[in-house]
Amino acid sequence: MCGNGRLEQRLEDRGAFSCGDCSRVVTSPVLKRHLQVFLDCRSRPQCRVKVKLLQRSISSLLRFAAGEDGSYEVKSVLGKEVGLLNCFVQSVT
Repeated sequence: MCGNGRLEQRLEDRGAFSCGDCSRVVTSPVLKRHLQVFLDCRSRPQCRVKVKLLQRSISSLLRFAAGEDGSYEVKSVLGKEVGLLNCFVQSVT
């Protein structure tokens, strides 16, 4: 696979997925989510720290937040604690 992550659903093939760039059929698509959070830093209250969460942290945060249709409301995760995070702070603004 080319690895671009842009899947398209092909209705003519009973809803099978294919790559949007190279058109190869994807038999087992992997769901990946991207989520960034802003953290308060007690030692630097004037700073805003942005962290990109790992898949396991995202899954933990969203575990009980899904609606009946599988979607997520922003208000269901606002203000939630994510616990301890192993991360590399790339920049602080």
